[in-house]
Amino acid sequence: MKEKILLAALIASLFVESSLSSLPLLVGVLILSAVVTRKSWVFLAAFLTGVIFDALTLRTIGLTSTFFLILIFLIFLYENKFETETLPFVFLSTFFSSFAFLIFLGFGSLILQALVVALITSLLFQLLSKKL
Repeated sequence: MKEKILLAALIASLFVESSLSSLPLLVGVLILSAVVTRKSWVFLAAFLTGVIFDALTLRTIGLTSTFFLILIFLIFLYENKFETETLPFVFLSTFFSSFAFLIFLGFGSLILQALVVALITSLLFQLLSKKL
């Protein structure tokens, strides 16, 4: 059930981010998927999402997927050292990852956009934690 909800959120955020908004929603959904499911399909989802995002936004293919793969790798690497299934971890990791992603893509108003994405992801994390 969680996987289906997260996959639908990933697809929705892919199309919203590539066509309507510059908020890095993909970063939030990928972090949420990695933290909530802790399964290896998140690597494949990060790679495919990055390739599709690059193709839709006419960027060099593979740059975004590399960023996403490194991000998911770091989350899985440190899940034994940190308590990853907590609200502070989700908020802080989403905020800093979104900030880095916005710098990587060259957008403006970095702090505001990263804060909005971190708040949205934290809200979704709380909903998924309580509901499922």
